[in-house]
Amino acid sequence: VFIHDLSSNGTFVNGSKIGRGKKQPLNNNDEISVSLKNLKCFIFSESSSARALYPAEVTDKYTVSKHIGRGAYGEVRLIFDKEYCEKYAMKIVQKKHFSLASKFGKPSTSSIASEVDILTRLNHPCIIQIYDVIDTTEAMYMVLELVEGGELFNRIVDLGQLNESDSKFLFLQMVIAVKYLHDHGITHRDLKPENILLTSKANRCLIKVTDFGVSKLVDEGTMLRTFCGTPDYLAPEVLKTAGCGTYTCVIDVWSLGVILYICLVGYPPFTKQRQDFDLETQIINGLYDFPKMFWHGISEEAINLIKHMLVVNPVDRSSIYDVLEDPWLIDAEIQNEVQQLISHASKTTVSSNHSQLNVSKQIYLSSLSQGISSNNHSPETTNPFDCHSNKPIDLLCPNDAHPSVDEHAADVENDSNNYTDERKESNQCFLTDKNILSSNYVYLS
Repeated sequence: VFIHDLSSNGTFVNGSKIGRGKKQPLNNNDEISVSLKNLKCFIFSESSSARALYPAEVTDKYTVSKHIGRGAYGEVRLIFDKEYCEKYAMKIVQKKHFSLASKFGKPSTSSIASEVDILTRLNHPCIIQIYDVIDTTEAMYMVLELVEGGELFNRIVDLGQLNESDSKFLFLQMVIAVKYLHDHGITHRDLKPENILLTSKANRCLIKVTDFGVSKLVDEGTMLRTFCGTPDYLAPEVLKTAGCGTYTCVIDVWSLGVILYICLVGYPPFTKQRQDFDLETQIINGLYDFPKMFWHGISEEAINLIKHMLVVNPVDRSSIYDVLEDPWLIDAEIQNEVQQLISHASKTTVSSNHSQLNVSKQIYLSSLSQGISSNNHSPETTNPFDCHSNKPIDLLCPNDAHPSVDEHAADVENDSNNYTDERKESNQCFLTDKNILSSNYVYLS
């Protein structure tokens, strides 16, 4: 909690004048005066003392406020920087979970350190920014950019589904963000609506990709061998091998395809609610469809893009660069609107007070055992619509034909599925039960 002085006659905390237009965090039992410093008007009292709950390394720098989210291994709280009164989100990861977590493929000390390492080296308006890391014996505290518009998941819950134009606006940003990651040798591996944060309640706002706990930096062409991610969004090649095989960054394209499907109709292409095939069988064989009663009014271009993304064979699946050049996304009006939004955010996202990494974070990062090799990419000078980092998209030229879609994904007949009505009827269950989406983390509520 902080106090903002708007008084012409002065506002005082413990006898010291704040100053018109300035802010100051409040501590337990602070005395607040208005006009006359000796006239005690209010005494601020916390319901519980934060200093009893958090180490001095945290409370010396930040005022810890309300709970705003919870994950499998900790919580997220609203905090205020004491020096500048800036608001942030603090992810608290308790280390007592690490020994058990590593046995079950859940986030461990090394994976959380990986999240920190990755985030601090990324700089993009559509990717969550990290500002500070406080590492203690009991827990790790990560100070993150505060995103107050909620999750994409909740937006879909509230609206039932997004219209095609708004879906395209948000989805284009997701593709641009993932393209940025892939350009830097990073595969997210856990993309889902819960990990897409919205910066405002507006239908068209900036998005932020978050939760890199299972991300891994890889050189171009390096194969990933880590079995992780949320089952509903996992690519077939990951499920087929139970994580023991090899797979590349096109697994993110599959996950994005699932997200786009959900945005457009409000229910997932693969679901545990289906009676004839279990979830794993559906995904491995690409058993999904586009029932006309629910997809009526949605363009064939949008459907074709999903088909190109949900291809079972990863060799034939579109890359993130193919997706960015897809006819559905070659929309001059939407592209211009998104580009203006991103350009504006690039200039205003990071406060000048936090343009450099905090000393504590620098010390922490220097202790990480795994470094990230340098590369020649210059994200600051790359046009977000330049798919291959060397040429802009020509809006007048159609994209080359995409590879053929796997037969299981392309040739599913609508009349062969007697579960369709049941699936749509269970839409409300899907929208209100995150277990169907198998969320590992709820970053912001």
